[in-house]
Amino acid sequence: MITLCSKISETMMKPRTSVILEMAIEEGVRRGYSRAHKHVENPTEGAIIEHIEEAVLFQIYEYFSFDEEEGG
Repeated sequence: MITLCSKISETMMKPRTSVILEMAIEEGVRRGYSRAHKHVENPTEGAIIEHIEEAVLFQIYEYFSFDEEEGG
């Protein structure tokens, strides 16, 4: 009996990177916006942007790994 996992491993799989990246960005925007409003009823535009940027980067690093750049 062939299991689903063995069938998948026999075929060539390629991730759809742009779809994964889009998911990470959307999730990060939602989380960052929510976090900006967590303790402040009316956060400043700068605070909202900062929280969104941090959350988007966090989500990207959750889905992707990066080689460390030398000298950077």
